[in-house]
Amino acid sequence: MYANSQVNSPRLTANLNFLLGLAADSKSSKPDSRKFYEQSLEFWHKQLRANNVSFNDYLHYGCLLFYLGVWWRQYATQNRAEYSSACCQAKKYYQECLEVFQQINRSDLSAKFINALGEVLLRLEQWDDLRTVAQNAVDIHQVYSEPVRLAFGYALLAELALQQSD
Repeated sequence: MYANSQVNSPRLTANLNFLLGLAADSKSSKPDSRKFYEQSLEFWHKQLRANNVSFNDYLHYGCLLFYLGVWWRQYATQNRAEYSSACCQAKKYYQECLEVFQQINRSDLSAKFINALGEVLLRLEQWDDLRTVAQNAVDIHQVYSEPVRLAFGYALLAELALQQSD
């Protein structure tokens, strides 16, 4: 169904694959969505190695990384036998996403996505990393006035304090 699309530009193909991944995800076609996301990711990795990316390309790449993290987090929930390894994959993609947005000085976008990393660190019980991310989340949400996200950052710190009997 999707494969019949003919696109001449590799960049456009990568963006189309991302959109097809979103569409497949919305139809609960997890294997297809992952395939499309990873095809898009392959293009972006080549572009980054060639140092051939624009500011907008970094935005596309960062969003793709976030959605791959979401994909793995959902996979973890649906496949309990692989829960830990899938959460580690989600963590990797979330971290890369945040690094991309930091690299292009888009703290506002980091603010939108940092809580996902905190939530996965909580699930993995990676307390030291969680402390750092939760504190960063609180700090960034105070700057960008994100009350709900700020509350979640405080909730992560509270979970950490409970775990440490503090």
